[in-house]
Amino acid sequence: MGCNCSRDGTKIVISQKNKGNNQFILNVHIPDSDNVKVLFHNSINDREAITNLFNSFFFSNYQDDELDANFISIYNPETDTFEYYIQRLAGYSIENEDFPRKGKMWNFYINKEKVDWTFCCDNNRIISSKDELDLKYEGESETVNNTNSYESKDFNSSDSDNA
Repeated sequence: MGCNCSRDGTKIVISQKNKGNNQFILNVHIPDSDNVKVLFHNSINDREAITNLFNSFFFSNYQDDELDANFISIYNPETDTFEYYIQRLAGYSIENEDFPRKGKMWNFYINKEKVDWTFCCDNNRIISSKDELDLKYEGESETVNNTNSYESKDFNSSDSDNA
């Protein structure tokens, strides 16, 4: 693992020395600062399931303990389903664990669009190495992209013309 900062001191880069030519990048926007932790995962595959990718980002031997990620599921009796959340990351936790969407929490973005973490986990969303991935600690908004597409836009761009 290597760590270094950009010239302006706002990016902290953590890279993995895994084999593979396809690089996945996750930007973790640190609250209350302009800092962004940039995590890399190299793979022989150009697409990865979201759960495998996040396990590599947060629980591999190459990652530091500073991020201290924890993921949880909370049972929703109204829908009789489990909802998945990033409970804690970089020292910031869900503000209201009884009603996570009523406070600040970690939100996931793919290509600058907020997507529902539960939807991604339930459908084991496929991520392209070309996708832009971000995690931001913020209040939940009413609009979240819950598309039925299990693949990234890069792979559906030719299909969107036919839809």
